[in-house]
Amino acid sequence: MERFTKRAMDETTIAKANLSSNEVEQCLSLTTYFDALGIPAPGTIEEKLQHGLKDGLVVRQDDGLFAITTVGALLFAKDLNDFPSVSRKAIRIAVYDGITRQKIAQTRDYPSGYALACTRAFDFLDGALPHAEPVGSNGVRHMVEAFPTRIVRELLVNALIHQDLSLRGMGVICEVFDNRIEISNPGTLLIDKNRIIDMMPRSRNERLSTLFRRMRLCEELGLGWDLVVQLSEQYQLPVPEITQYPDSTRVTIYSHVDFFALTKAQKLWSCYSHSTKMLLEGKSATNASFRERFGLDKKSASTVSRLFAEAVKAELIKPKEEAVGSRAKSYVPFWA
Repeated sequence: MERFTKRAMDETTIAKANLSSNEVEQCLSLTTYFDALGIPAPGTIEEKLQHGLKDGLVVRQDDGLFAITTVGALLFAKDLNDFPSVSRKAIRIAVYDGITRQKIAQTRDYPSGYALACTRAFDFLDGALPHAEPVGSNGVRHMVEAFPTRIVRELLVNALIHQDLSLRGMGVICEVFDNRIEISNPGTLLIDKNRIIDMMPRSRNERLSTLFRRMRLCEELGLGWDLVVQLSEQYQLPVPEITQYPDSTRVTIYSHVDFFALTKAQKLWSCYSHSTKMLLEGKSATNASFRERFGLDKKSASTVSRLFAEAVKAELIKPKEEAVGSRAKSYVPFWA
């Protein structure tokens, strides 16, 4: 069975070989390539392919013909179905009616390369994502994002960049429920989950990630999860959860959940993430800063103190200084 099977494939593997220059242009959207990178397109196909050779999208064979690489197909294929080795890597979005998978409201598959598919997927998600509509203090209704689009876009692109290409038959899928979004990609994390916020990322696919950044489809190197945590706190949302499976990783983005309705694991993850974010800003997490993060009043100070104590016991955080009262203590991540 092909699914979940590891093969010797990476971003430099040949996806289609023995092509003339015109056949390369028939398979790849070179117009998208130059537009996405903001480069004026040369006048001849030979000049265009010189750029493609430099970026590793194509290679020249000994006989003078060309071969399209996996990264070239993934990013700029007019139709990924023309490339059997990566045809299952197309972006897929499923929107469900409710909070289970029992009823599918709509699905979208994007068989073109990611440079074009991402823009189309983002546009679809902007219209498909549920929105909250609270009544403001002046009685005027205003639309508020239940799922901030910057978080969704960042994590979807992150899944595309860091997927394990050696796992054939698996691709990136984004599933939208009324109360959450689940983004799954083939491959496991290359660094410890608890260090994903502060450590420089490691990528399996350097060319893919470099081209994504050059196309301005993702944040600068190292800002991905920093930005996700920052935006989650700004919108007073739970920090997205990371679940690892033997051959895949799933990130779950939640809409607003009352703090007291969060699970213990969610509270501890938010506590750890908050302490890491504060440290990266040159500060320390405190009872007051965490209450502000979730919009809690002073009545919740004892609850937050107990949570910090549990996080210390779980070895996720540690007090910066021991000789102070529990509510006045400041905390840093366990590794600081």
